Amino acid sequence: DDGITAALANGIGTISYVNMGHGPAKGAAFVGALQRHLVEHTRLGIPALFCEECAWGHVAIGATAMPEPPAMGATWDPDLVERCYTAVGRECVARGGSLAHTPVADLARDPRWGRSNESFSEDPCLTGALVASAVRGLQGGPDGPRCGGMAATVKHFAGFAQSQGGRQMGTVECGRTTLLNEILPPFRAAVEAGVAAVMPAYPEIDGTPCHANRWLLHDVLRGRWGFRGLVTADYGGVNQLCEQMHLTANLADAAELALRSGIDMDLPEQRNFPGLLPRLADPALRELVDAAVRRVLELKLRLGLFERPYPDPQQAVAVVADPTHRALAAEAATASVVLLQNRGDLLPLDGDRLRRVALLGPHAALKQLGDDRPGRVTIAEGLRAALPAGVRLDIAAGCRLTTKDDVTPTYLAETAGQGLTTLQRMDVDPATAALFADARPQLLPPGSEDADIAAAVDLARGADVAILCLGDSKQCTGENYSPTRRCDRDDLGLLGNQMQLLRAVAATGTPIVVTLCHGRALALGEVMPLAHAIIDLWEPGEARGTALARVLLGLVEPRGRLPFSLPLTTGAVPCHYSQRPLGYAREYAFRETRVAFPFGFGLGYTNWSYAAPQVPERGRIGDPITVTVAVTNTGRRRGSTVVQVYLRDEVAAVALPRARLVGWTRVAAEPGAQVEARIVLPASAFAYHDQDGRERTDPGAFAIMTGPDSATLQSAGLVLIS
Repeated sequence: DDGITAALANGIGTISYVNMGHGPAKGAAFVGALQRHLVEHTRLGIPALFCEECAWGHVAIGATAMPEPPAMGATWDPDLVERCYTAVGRECVARGGSLAHTPVADLARDPRWGRSNESFSEDPCLTGALVASAVRGLQGGPDGPRCGGMAATVKHFAGFAQSQGGRQMGTVECGRTTLLNEILPPFRAAVEAGVAAVMPAYPEIDGTPCHANRWLLHDVLRGRWGFRGLVTADYGGVNQLCEQMHLTANLADAAELALRSGIDMDLPEQRNFPGLLPRLADPALRELVDAAVRRVLELKLRLGLFERPYPDPQQAVAVVADPTHRALAAEAATASVVLLQNRGDLLPLDGDRLRRVALLGPHAALKQLGDDRPGRVTIAEGLRAALPAGVRLDIAAGCRLTTKDDVTPTYLAETAGQGLTTLQRMDVDPATAALFADARPQLLPPGSEDADIAAAVDLARGADVAILCLGDSKQCTGENYSPTRRCDRDDLGLLGNQMQLLRAVAATGTPIVVTLCHGRALALGEVMPLAHAIIDLWEPGEARGTALARVLLGLVEPRGRLPFSLPLTTGAVPCHYSQRPLGYAREYAFRETRVAFPFGFGLGYTNWSYAAPQVPERGRIGDPITVTVAVTNTGRRRGSTVVQVYLRDEVAAVALPRARLVGWTRVAAEPGAQVEARIVLPASAFAYHDQDGRERTDPGAFAIMTGPDSATLQSAGLVLIS
């Protein structure tokens, strides 16, 4: 192809997302052909880094679809998350990928933000632990990227999710104390886990764009944290300094500003940094270019790209088809299921006593993934396979989510090729791109689906139980990567006519299990009184149906715990648990709380009693502290619970959250048995940054609080001495 040959004439440092439109063999062969051209037909013969998206599995045809990060966060299981991302890294490397633009360390505290589905949680401690697990999994261990492996990129550094109004790329106003104490710790955890690369965020913080923020990219990242890896721009982030932010008069100036601020590599390829070539007579600038080039080459050397640049298409097919990856996706999906409500112990359902089940709602039979995903199991398929023979399963959607949820285009097709390189644009399907250019997804107006709702209600009347599969739409979740795609929402209630469906089914008197499928926290104030039971699936990947069926029928207990606080109403946002003390001094008029279910919450199929925590009366600054809690299974089934530890500094130099998560562990017990949970808090758990940006641990009193969630805590006192 003449266009590709011209694009690679002088070599290239990185190529992005060419695997998205291909299956394993074709993708590996395409990467191999590009690498062979670079190695054998360019002046320097340097192979490229191939960048890929891997947030919930490699974004490529046929790949294993793991749970999305909020569902991963609901597992509260760093070891499981690491195993999942190990499998994702294997699949991506087999196709020739070398640099994953994953994981995301943003704290999605405003669920109106469309990219909430990329965030593990609202909390710095939980997010940091899972981000570090993802880094170790992708890179094959704690020592950074290795030969023949994958490199991870932590993003979006920093404050991306803190934009005003929950709008992507909106203004971020966030003081340095908040940044250092709450927003940056998950990124620091990634650096300490050996992450290979860091990607700045698009927005500006208090007027300074992250792509031009030397304090952030140099003073904090490289200075305080000692990061020695690669800083790569986000897609179009450098040219935004000129074209949207108006910090520079031209793209060459934008490139120089980004380089001087700490950016080593531009994306997309060859857009801005070539403008630096006429300026290399400046010795200071040339030194910066040399340092950036050195970091790119060092990563390629560590990955072994000079020795083994070509992927094997046959091996790619074998790795992507590995059945252990499908089993792992199912394990993670099942571990992420959160039981929010269970009035009258409706769950688990007794399959032997069921005669007829009504499976209703727009997510009931929705194909949550494309037909290229061989492991995909819809809710209808999973429940049909799990129910005993003879149980009748009636299925009806009742209503739709939006006008376009039956269309599942590829990522590249939906972008219509805008902003893509020559290498990527060749994968765009013009017909699908034109379809999405015509109109945005629309909601169905009230009254337009009355007949479908009536048909669903008829099925519910004769059923033993109605399972309503409700939630959010992929059409308004994710990245705003094209003009027709808008994923930020100003209303966190159920879309379209879903509440009309729920109210109509509730009027029949049939017991209702509401199952929620979504990538952002939803407002549940209207849902709670109408449902006997509520199960939160988040978006659990390809094994959605299998996971739900196993929990519904009691084959496994619901193990998930909320990674986000769920608001009663949209107006209750922000409602994250770790606000500073005055943030909860007063509630809204006519409300006693703004939270439907608190961070860390999750029911099981048994009950637990927690004793007060036991901690030493005194400890020394710099030493770890051990917390023990006696918990008793007071129910009738074996089960497990997540014992959570929160901390409050009783006297500090700045206002700190009233409680912040510092550790947790899962314990299991038989009915009537008592077990002791033991959590060791590292010395760093007691530290914070003061108004001058200094990290410090003060002697004095601390409250150590433990419980099953952030709202149900018992406290013990501890005094640290210097």
